[in-house]
This record gives sequence, structure tokens and C-alpha cells, in this order.
Amino acid sequence: MRRVLAHWVVLAAATLTTLVVAVIVSALAVFADQALPLAARHDLSVAPGTAMSIVGPVSNNGTTATASTLRAAIGRSLGGVPFRFWSGTWSDPLALVPGSLPAPPAGAASGNKPLLEAAALDGIASHAVLVSGHWPAAPAASQPPHAAATRAPAVSAGFPAALPASTAALLHLSTGDVLLVKDAITGTRIRFRITGLFAPRRLSGAAASYWALDAIPASGAS
Repeated sequence: MRRVLAHWVVLAAATLTTLVVAVIVSALAVFADQALPLAARHDLSVAPGTAMSIVGPVSNNGTTATASTLRAAIGRSLGGVPFRFWSGTWSDPLALVPGSLPAPPAGAASGNKPLLEAAALDGIASHAVLVSGHWPAAPAASQPPHAAATRAPAVSAGFPAALPASTAALLHLSTGDVLLVKDAITGTRIRFRITGLFAPRRLSGAAASYWALDAIPASGAS
């Protein structure tokens, strides 16, 4: 006890240091839990051009539920920061059928096999301008886009579709043409009837991130 009392200043300093460290650790924990998310939300609020892309495979009957789940999860994560949500569904790679439209583009090398992709993009009519024709109507619910893989490859009825004007120029296509393509995975043959040609609008602000849904460059070819 005499030794302890003789060095009470050192012990008091050590105790005070321990308390200060504990307070600092607690403050850092509070900062990480509250201040950093608040700062991130502030930055997102004043930066309307910030975009986030989420990409993944979905089954044919799970696209709507997946988009709804993502929208809800993002809303919870942002904690009240206003945001816009767009979703799109892309098909399997679609191979060209020899002797049918569309013909391979002139610039394709002999060893390459050109592929197309079909997409359903939410809100495209308000983010693009029609060059010719009209936007396609939704196909009947009784028309599945793919035939059963267990049967021999079939040819589906023509699905209405709009084509980017840049792609139409590349493939020498126009409104009214009917395309015959083959699903490169299932082998199903599918017809698309071109109802119109479109070009992306020049957008600014948050709307400019809409075309992140499109993985194909503006040139129409990748």
C-alpha cells in the first residue's frame, strides 16, 4: 500500500488514460454508426448523378419479384434519400439463322458469330425517341418467348419489337422486317417483327443513368 500511495500520480494518470481511450473508442463507434452514414446520405442527396447498377440472372417468372425486392432493399439502405429505380430484362444470346434476316453485318470478321439480344426495359418510351414506326405492344400472355427445351426446336410467332436505329443501319433493317433468330442456349427459333426504330434521348441529371440498363454501346455493336 505504501508503494501504491507513493506512486498515486502514476496510477491516476494510467486510470485517466484508460478512461480517455474508452471514451475515444466509444466516440469512434458512434461516429461509424451514425456520422458516416449521414455523410454518405448527404453526398448522395447533393449528387443526383450518382448511379448504382445491380446485375444478375433471374428465371423467366421471377423478374417482377426480383425488381420489387431490389427496390425495397435499396430504399431501406438509403434511409430516405430520394432515388429512381429502373429495371430491365435481357434475353439469352440470339444467333443469326443463315439465309434469313438479319444478315451478318458487313464488318464482321469471318471467324466471328454475330449475336443479338432482346430486352424489355422499363420506361423506355420516355427515354428514347421514335425515328420511325411505333412502339411494340406487349405480346399475349399465352405466347411464351421460349419453347420447351425438351422438344425439338420450334419457331414461335413473331414478337413485336423496336430496334435501335444504329443497329438497324448496321444490319440493313427497317420497320416491318421480320427477323428469325435462334436462342444460342436452348436452340429455340424466335421471330421478331420490327414495329419501329428508336434513338436514345440526350438526358441529364438523374435521368442520364437510365441507359446504364443497356450494356451495348450507342454504336449498336459490341
